[in-house]
Amino acid sequence: MHIWKKNKKSLRLISLLAAVIIALTLMLPSFAAKTAHTVKVGFFPLGKFQYYDGAGNPAGYNVDYLNKLSQVTHWKYEYVKCANWVEATALL
Repeated sequence: MHIWKKNKKSLRLISLLAAVIIALTLMLPSFAAKTAHTVKVGFFPLGKFQYYDGAGNPAGYNVDYLNKLSQVTHWKYEYVKCANWVEATALL
């Protein structure tokens, strides 16, 4: 009976260590995301999805989505002016 209690304590300790290691591993991506990255986005008029506003700035659903995404990823976006999808894929 004494051996079972000793093994039970060891099992608890191993389980606790495993939980701590898993928790620390899951937190690593959030620390890594703090560094800023710049992502180039090929930008061409495409209806309400993406267009240039009156001041010539990129606007639309795509810009709104990328702005929300940047709040989580901490990425910065550089919009590269393109005529169409084919030119965007060639440039980027």
